[in-house]
Amino acid sequence: MIRKTLICSFLMGLCCALAVQVCIAETKNEYWPNGNLKAVQEYREDGSLEKETEYDQNGEKVVEAYYSSNGSLRTGMDGWAAMRWKYKDGSIMAGGYYGSNGRLTEYKEYNSQGDLVNKEYFGSDDLNPAEEYNSVPTIEGETISYYDKDGVSEGSAYVRTGTLLFPEEWVR
Repeated sequence: MIRKTLICSFLMGLCCALAVQVCIAETKNEYWPNGNLKAVQEYREDGSLEKETEYDQNGEKVVEAYYSSNGSLRTGMDGWAAMRWKYKDGSIMAGGYYGSNGRLTEYKEYNSQGDLVNKEYFGSDDLNPAEEYNSVPTIEGETISYYDKDGVSEGSAYVRTGTLLFPEEWVR
């Protein structure tokens, strides 16, 4: 019985390893002069780019993007196609989520303690409380919060002037 279990475990592991190998045929790494990882590019067997990840000189992840075999962005398992992050003194400042259409769908800003202080939604096919309720803040600094029928928060929309820390269109 033990022998049969070991053989099955071995075969399962081999199948999983082969499945991963089929998906990712080659990985290329680039490094900063200080030795930290700068970029990781994962390619399919046909040579097309599958996933790209970039890091700043401090080793913080600043870009992650998934691509279809034709080179366009594709939505990953987490519901976004690409993300960007910005850091200040080792702490996250902002994060931007992009859809497969290359448009910014969600933007988050954090204070120096890492607390989320602003979250904005942009037009997409996903549920957006501001679009669902047809209520949008009209003046800078106004926040509108949205709740479900049981009083549970579904999010909020906030208006501010200034610029986003990321472009609204994905740029590779």
